[in-house]
Amino acid sequence: MNPVPIRRSLDPKDFQQRSADGVETQTETALLKVVVITSEDPFYAKRFFGEFLRLLPEYPVRLLEIVSVRPFNTPSVGALARQMLQFYGPRDFGRMASRYLWKRLCEANLRTLATRRGAAFFPAQDINSVEFLSRLAEMEPDAVVSVAAPQIFRKRLLSLPRLGCWNIHGGYLPRYRGMMPAFWTLLNGENKGAITVHKMNARLDDGEILLQKTYPIPPGESLDHLIRRSKTLGARVLLDALKMLHTGDYELLPNDRTQATYFSFPTRLDVQRFRSRGLKLV
Repeated sequence: MNPVPIRRSLDPKDFQQRSADGVETQTETALLKVVVITSEDPFYAKRFFGEFLRLLPEYPVRLLEIVSVRPFNTPSVGALARQMLQFYGPRDFGRMASRYLWKRLCEANLRTLATRRGAAFFPAQDINSVEFLSRLAEMEPDAVVSVAAPQIFRKRLLSLPRLGCWNIHGGYLPRYRGMMPAFWTLLNGENKGAITVHKMNARLDDGEILLQKTYPIPPGESLDHLIRRSKTLGARVLLDALKMLHTGDYELLPNDRTQATYFSFPTRLDVQRFRSRGLKLV
C-alpha cells in the first residue's frame, strides 16, 4: 500500500466544491457508516455541520445519526452562561450573547439542520450508558466520530465500532492537546494552525494520527474568527479522513507523547495575558 501524505498544508483548491460530474454514485451498502457525537454549542457547531452536511454527498460516507450532548458538559444553560461570562468578560460576553440570541431567533438549530439534510438526530444524556451503547450497537456503525463531544469516551464505546472511534481536534498534535487549542495557538504566537483527525484511546488527544492539515493564521485575527474559519475548513478535513478510512489507503502516524503539551480551559489570568498581547477574543 502506497503511503498517503498525512501532514500537509491546506491548499485553496481543497475547499472548492467538486463538480457534480465528478461525483460517483454509490449504493448505501458501499458507504462508510458513521455516527457523529457532538454538542450544540451556541456559536460554532452549526458552522461546522452546515459545511459538513453540504459536502457529504460528495463522499463515500453514510451518516447514520448526529448525537448531541450538553455543551461543555455543563448542568444548565445558566452554568454555561456563567462560564462564558468569566471567559469573555462583560463587553465581549454581551457581543456574543447578542449573536447567540440572533442565531436562536433567525437560524435553524442543529436538529433542524440535520433533518433538512436527511440525517437522523438524537439528544443523549450519557454516551457511556448501557442504554445508549445498546442503541449504538444496533446501528452497527463502521466508525464513531467526536466533534467537540464534551463527554469522555469509555472503553466499551471506544471498542464498539468496527474501525474504532475518531476525534477531530482543532490544534496541532502532539502539541496543543486539551481544551481551546485555538486560544493557546494564538497566545503562543503561532503563524499556523492545524486540524487533526486521530484515533481515540483512553487518554485525551493521544491516539495515532490519521490526517493532519495546517493553515495560515494572518496577523490580527481574532479568536472568534479563527475558530469559525477552522470549523469550515475542518468539515472538509474530516470528510477527507473518513474517505481514507473507507478506502483503507492510509498509514497512521504516531502521536508522540514525549512531544505532547496539554492545555486546560483558559483562566481569567490567561485571558488577561491574551489581551495584554494585543489579541482579541471577538
